[in-house]
Amino acid sequence: MYKRQKSFSYISSVFFIICFILVSKAAAQQPIVTNPELNQRLVEFQTNFELNPPAVFGATPKIELKGSSGKVSFTFQQTGRYDFSYGSIQFLPTSPISANRFITILTINQVNLTGDAVIEITKNKNTYAPLTCPDSKLAAVDVSFTSQVEFDSQDQLVFQDMKVDFDPTKIMVSVPCLESTSLALSSNSKLKELLDNELRFQFSEDPQEKGKGKPGKGLLELTNMVLQNLIKRPDSIVTRTSEEVANTNCTMVTASAASACGIASLNNIKALFADLSRIPNQNNLTSFKDALKLFSKDLEDVSQALSPFGQRTTKKFVDDLNILISDGQINTLEQENLTASFYNLVLAAGLNNTQLSIIKGSLLMRLSVISGVSTKQLQTDLDRLSSDVQPCLRP
Repeated sequence: MYKRQKSFSYISSVFFIICFILVSKAAAQQPIVTNPELNQRLVEFQTNFELNPPAVFGATPKIELKGSSGKVSFTFQQTGRYDFSYGSIQFLPTSPISANRFITILTINQVNLTGDAVIEITKNKNTYAPLTCPDSKLAAVDVSFTSQVEFDSQDQLVFQDMKVDFDPTKIMVSVPCLESTSLALSSNSKLKELLDNELRFQFSEDPQEKGKGKPGKGLLELTNMVLQNLIKRPDSIVTRTSEEVANTNCTMVTASAASACGIASLNNIKALFADLSRIPNQNNLTSFKDALKLFSKDLEDVSQALSPFGQRTTKKFVDDLNILISDGQINTLEQENLTASFYNLVLAAGLNNTQLSIIKGSLLMRLSVISGVSTKQLQTDLDRLSSDVQPCLRP
């Protein structure tokens, strides 16, 4: 009995101490900016983020890697989706504290680039039948996004010194069709000898005698080993793609935090691309692609008057739009990707009312010429976006 009372007393004390610390921490929180309205938005966003971090995913551009080892070479191509496992977000004051400038530090536990890969392997002059490898995954871990954010005199959101930091040597790869249960990857000095013996055994016959043939497990294992090393290079396409994805979506998170109209605008933009996804069909696919090409050109013209950051943000959306133009379809992942990059264009690139009106008019005009297509719902959603985003636009 005594022990149980002692345990209960101890637990109650610990609980009281924890609560006291949390309350004291909340009460003693230093302001992020001296502008009270902006400070309140940042504090609320930071709290909500910790309780319910947003789920962010979308379509990745094609990832292509080429590697070789001796007489063996391969080409690896993957398309698919990205998704985030968020860590935490911090908004910190500058030194000295500013009314409209603050520092954002966003940590991401892991960025996954997942999708179907096609791998073509060549040994000597023999090219084997392409391997289709579903559910391949490339992952960057412990990603940190840091930026100084400022509202200038015209309430334009300006990002400065934006950095994405992670260790490329920690990028992980899982390509199931290359993995062999009988031969584990190892740094053992005898691995090369083992692989050479395996290769000689597997390729004692000319694979061309049986069509293109299938690569043996030794060749697959060697390809996997080279691939594992290739993606860890700081300048690899995987590193650049991971940085691009992190930059786009972390900008989106920061814009949402600092914006008084972020949530409404985000919902409007999601509706907008849901509208677009219903337009293309077999009868008007070519016209749909042509319309988007012209819209893309109009966007490039608008971007000339924006800041360098605004121009880069516009280019990112145009690049995402070009993925859509290439196949003419908007799947669920591409909708998320386009939503993120267009959200940044509208909320973070520093558009003014006139520029947004030009973008809105261009999209409606380009799509209205497609036979049998109604842009009524699209116009409704664009009008709603224009109305809701007004507090965040430059005059």
